[in-house]
This record gives sequence, C-alpha cells and structure tokens, in this order.
Amino acid sequence: MHDGIEVEAIHHHPKNTICDCCQGQMIEIGSTLVREEAKFIPAKMMKVQHIEHAYECKDCKVDSSQPAQIKRGKAPQPAIQRSIASPSVLAKVIYDKFAQYLPLYRQVKEWNRYGLNTNDKNLSNWVIRVAHDWLLPVYERMKELMMAKSVLHVDETYGQIINRSDGKSGQANAYNWVFRSVPSQSTNNDSLSKRIISSSICP
Repeated sequence: MHDGIEVEAIHHHPKNTICDCCQGQMIEIGSTLVREEAKFIPAKMMKVQHIEHAYECKDCKVDSSQPAQIKRGKAPQPAIQRSIASPSVLAKVIYDKFAQYLPLYRQVKEWNRYGLNTNDKNLSNWVIRVAHDWLLPVYERMKELMMAKSVLHVDETYGQIINRSDGKSGQANAYNWVFRSVPSQSTNNDSLSKRIISSSICP
C-alpha cells in the first residue's frame, strides 16, 4: 500500500494473563506484527444545513432615540446557485465522468444508493455550470499557453447522440476536439500549426 495511508493498529492480547503454573500475573515481553490488510471505508452522504443566526441589541431596542441594531450571520454562496450540489459532490461527479469514464446515467444509480435523489439531466447541468463558472478561467489560461506554441497536435472525435438536447436530429454527429502541445525547436512551423487548428475546428 502507498505511504501516508492512515494506519489503524488492532492489538490482540491473551484473554487470560494469569500463569497456568503458579497463578501469578504475567508481564508483556513483546509484540509481533503478524499481518496487514487493506480496509475500505465506503463514502456516505451527509445533509449540510446552513443556518443564519440573527442578533439584536436589547439596549438599543428599548431606547427610542437609537435605531435598531441587528446583525445576521451570512452563509457562504453555493458553488451553483439554487442547487443542493456541494463542491464535494460536484468534484466526484466530474471525476467519475472524466477520470473513471462513468457515464452520468450510470452515476444516477450510485447517487441514489448513497441517498441523493437525482437524474442524469441534473448531473449534466451541474457539469456544464462548473465548467462555465469555475473552470473557464483555467481553460482560457491553458488555451493561451497552448496557442503560443509553434506546433499543436489535434485529435477529432465524433459520435452520434440519440437524444440531443439542442433539438437537432439524432442522425447528426457531435464533435469533440482535443488539443495537445508538443516540444518544438523552431518557430518555422507556426503556419503549419495554424492550418492544423483551422482544419480541425471546422466540421
């Protein structure tokens, strides 16, 4: 197992430490690590309630010459407005989809087992909102650095989507482009790299 994993030590002592011969109390003379095992702790769902508390000054309240003084705690803004998805839920949805290649419709069943009632449309909307609201600056910076390269590798992949959300026919293909920068020793390939990008982004 990897270094840094939390360790739980379970000590096993004799049930009876009285000497069978003289009936005296026995003393410990050592211990031996006999085996190690991997223990998995399943994830669990938790409902987090944000409660704002209000405070009022009683002295100013009874003084008619003073305005009422009220202070209220302020809960932090959610990752997505009007959504129950916390950052931890959003991170797992995105990790499972793009790192574990687990489709959203299959994630729905797992979330239901955890205790979160949702559907693949909700999960899809969460991924889109996170990409736009939180990851877009990262994407723009990566694009800026990548476009400064003299040569780029581009991969085009397309697939047919049966139930499209944009209203187009299911017979139409949806395209996806992946760009990758590569080391270059010369800037003479600038025109070549531009042609590659141009030809790849046009369907």
